[in-house]
Order: sequence, then structure tokens, then C-alpha cells
Amino acid sequence: MTINAGCPQGSILGPLLALLYLDELSKQLTNTALFYADDISLYASYTSDTLSHAQISLQNDLNTIENYGRQWAITFSPSKTLTQTFSSRTHHVSPLLTFTGQSITKIDTHKHLGLTLSNDLRFHAHINTIVRKINIALSPLYPIAKFLPRQVLDTIYKTYIRPHFDYCDCIYDGHLTISDELRLERLQNRAARIVTNTLPRTSTNKLRLELGWDSLKTRRKIHRLQLYRKLKDNSTHIPDYIRHMIPEARRQDTGRVLRNADQLTVPHSRTSSYQRSFIPNTSRNWNSLPHCIQSCQSRKQFEQNVKSLHSIPPPSHYLTLGTKLGNTLHTQIRLGMSKLNAHQYSIQKVTTPECACGHNQENTTHFLLYCPLFTTARINLSRQVSAYLCTDFQGFPDTTKVNTLLFGRNTTKHTAPLISAAFQKFLESTSRLS
Repeated sequence: MTINAGCPQGSILGPLLALLYLDELSKQLTNTALFYADDISLYASYTSDTLSHAQISLQNDLNTIENYGRQWAITFSPSKTLTQTFSSRTHHVSPLLTFTGQSITKIDTHKHLGLTLSNDLRFHAHINTIVRKINIALSPLYPIAKFLPRQVLDTIYKTYIRPHFDYCDCIYDGHLTISDELRLERLQNRAARIVTNTLPRTSTNKLRLELGWDSLKTRRKIHRLQLYRKLKDNSTHIPDYIRHMIPEARRQDTGRVLRNADQLTVPHSRTSSYQRSFIPNTSRNWNSLPHCIQSCQSRKQFEQNVKSLHSIPPPSHYLTLGTKLGNTLHTQIRLGMSKLNAHQYSIQKVTTPECACGHNQENTTHFLLYCPLFTTARINLSRQVSAYLCTDFQGFPDTTKVNTLLFGRNTTKHTAPLISAAFQKFLESTSRLS
């Protein structure tokens, strides 16, 4: 359980002075205590058999804090002092505690340094907070997204919205329910549709590849490995009680030369909850890394290698070219979810995939290369692309034509903007996708 003693009401100049002022108090407490500026947290673990002992020791520490405040003219606020019990059991008994003569309020959730802690440590309440913050951050973008370039929207997302997903993700990863994981992923997918101005039901995998965004689950794994590397680094100032939790390699544990001598000994997990927690889970992820990454001496190089191993590659510059409307139409047809009948039929928005020209499938290839309704515009496009590539574009295989127009294959830094502009002009002139 944890007890947060309220903030002292005094003229504290800053967090450092507060810690200096309260340093002597930390030496007088019997239970584990953490200080953050003028906040004090007490921790004690107990079972049903040791409840009375935990209650007595916590109460003694609370009395010590009260006496220390009286001695050094610090006024603690009992109304801000709370107690919370963490347990996997639905029904559990909590210690009955008082502070400055008042009973301490029991709570089920508590926000500590921006992380909402729940009694069951499943972080459902924290996910609710994340979802609420991101919905508030996204709301101003809905009316203006159709006017802003993709690059601007992408920067807004990465600067102001994605940090909400990333904050403390190393802690709550592994303890989320499947439902909460899906809620977070769907929220990022919604942001991706805002950035790209794509239609609903667009493939989420294609969306992330288009933007170069990793799934949130992958980002949490990368962040855990990066933090784990920092904890293993002897040059960093990590508290000993945390460093000692990092398992040793099999070589140190056994003293023998084994085939897996460089692998970490994953801590034994009696419960599935502990198995999914940071140390055991990330230890297994660490063991799965190639040895060249594990032994990387530079922390920056390690982070880059982990990202290159797990992350989606950055998108081509070709995907961001063009005007807002042109890039939107270009993106929609590239991702296979546009207003073409074959795309709409796949999600049962129309009753037939047939083209207005009579062809049985109005798909991307038919629309771009064969539909007789847009022959004139297609001929103009082919002439322009042939001039830019200095070769007969019409003689290319169908797959090469489509890949060149949609993804910028066979283009250079000089020809890509020209071909993209010509293709987007073709899309706008047909008025089929608008």
C-alpha cells in the first residue's frame, strides 16, 4: 500500500530546498519512503496475516512525520493525505490509519506524477485519462485539417498528441487489457486519418506505413528496451534498489560457460501479472535482441539499432508531395480506399463494383490505365510522364505504371515532384474521386 502525506504549507523555495529540509525525516522512518519535492509517499507490503504489523508500522511513521512537522514548523495537510491498497483480490482489507488526529481517506485511484494508479494496477483509469486528453487535443483539428498540409498535421501529432501515448508507457505496458490496447490503437488510427484525410475503413496497417508510424504496442516495446539499457548502464545514476532488480547474465549466475552465457536470467514468475511486468517482460525482449545490439557500447547507437530493428521505415518524400486536395486523392487511391466502386463495394457501401463504363471492376488499375471515360486525360498524363522520364511510359508493364504513379518508383529527386503533380492533376481533372 502507499500513503501520500500532504504538501506542507510553508515558504519552500524549490524542490531541492524542500528535499534538503526533509532529508532528516527520511532517516527516521521505518517503511520505504519516497520524497518528491514536498510530497512524501510511504510504502508497505503485507498479507492478511501481517496486516496488523503493517498498520502499526505505518501509523508509527505517520506519527513521526507529524512530530517532525511540529518540531520544524511544517504544517502538513491531512485532507491531502490519502491511502491506497494495491491487490489482485476483489475484496481486501486495508489498514485503518490516522494523521494529525483525522482518519485518512481511502481511495481506489490516485494520480501520482501524471500516472493514474488503480487498486488492481490494470491502469484502466489511466487509459481513460489518456483517451480524454487526446480527444481534447484532436478536437480543434477536425474543422481545420482539410486546409493544413500533411506535414504540418504530422508535426502537430508528433509534438502535441503522441507524447500523451508515450508518457509512462514503460510502466503500464504489459498490464493493459486487450480492450484498452485496442482503444489506444484506434485513437492513433483516428489521428492518422485526420493527418492523411483518408476515408473511414482505410487499412490501418497501410495508414501507418504511409506515415511511418509504429503501432503503439511496438513503441512501448522500443521504449522499454531503451529504458532497460539505461538501467543496465553502470555510468548512469540509477538507485541501487532499482539496479539490483536487473537480472545478471547466465555467466554470472552459474559461473559456467554455457551456450546462452550472455543471455539474462529471466526472473521466476509465480503470477502472470508479474510475468508481464517491466523487468521479466523486458528481460525476455532483451534476450531476443541480436548480440551485436546487446553489446552496443553507445547508448545512442543502441537506440538507433533497436528502432531500425522494430520500427516502420520512414516514408518516401514522394508520399507528401502536391496540393492538399491532390495529395488527399493521391493518398486515398494509393491506400486502396477511395470512391472507386471496387473500393466502396469491399466495405459494402455500394451494391456493385462495376464501373460506369460497363467493366465488372472499377479498381485502381482499371481506373488509371483502361477506363474509356478518361482516355483524353490519361493520354495527357502519359505524355507528361514520358517526357519527365525520357522514355515511353506507355510501353511500361501495368504494374510498373501503377507503382510509378502511386509510389514514385523509378523516379528521381528531380522527376518525383513533376510526376506527382501531373498525376494529381489527372485525378482532379477526372472528378471521379472528389
